[in-house]
Amino acid sequence: MQLVARTKTGFDYALLKDYETEERARGHARAIQTLVGRTAANIVEIGRRLLQAKELIGHGYWGDWLQAEFAWSLSTAICFMRVAEKFGTLNCLESFQPSALILLSYNSTPPEAVSEAIEQARNGRPVTHTTAHQLRKKHRPSQATPREQTLMWNLKRHIDRLAEQLGRRFIAGQLQKIADELLKAEQVAS
Repeated sequence: MQLVARTKTGFDYALLKDYETEERARGHARAIQTLVGRTAANIVEIGRRLLQAKELIGHGYWGDWLQAEFAWSLSTAICFMRVAEKFGTLNCLESFQPSALILLSYNSTPPEAVSEAIEQARNGRPVTHTTAHQLRKKHRPSQATPREQTLMWNLKRHIDRLAEQLGRRFIAGQLQKIADELLKAEQVAS
């Protein structure tokens, strides 16, 4: 994620509906540019302001505004907004490294990992990027190693063979019972 604020604006604020909206959007741009280099709490504030600015500017100009004001992609802005939405109400942000907040804000992060990180932060323990990565890994649904996959495949093959053998025996037994019943029925009929 590239966090470089632009010093010269290229966004045409005249495209917006009125002067007040232009000024408010410029104000958000200036405030966001000031906050870019700060700590985890500022990442949350940037996300909040982006959410507000997006609502002000509207869908049609949003990407242009981001590019002109910050040289940011939509994915960079979305990253900040996700952090604001997920961690905006926490009072222990000082315990999080900014990169940990970003990593934990991904939709692919298991909720249990986020909860454990928040609990750790509330207890005054730092949540680093490495900690966030470890928590994501810890709470990710387990995946079998290649060796375990091979063992499971061999076990499945063995079970299938046994089932086939048992099935044949069962069918043979059932056929024998039918044959015996037919013989009895034939004897009774004669």
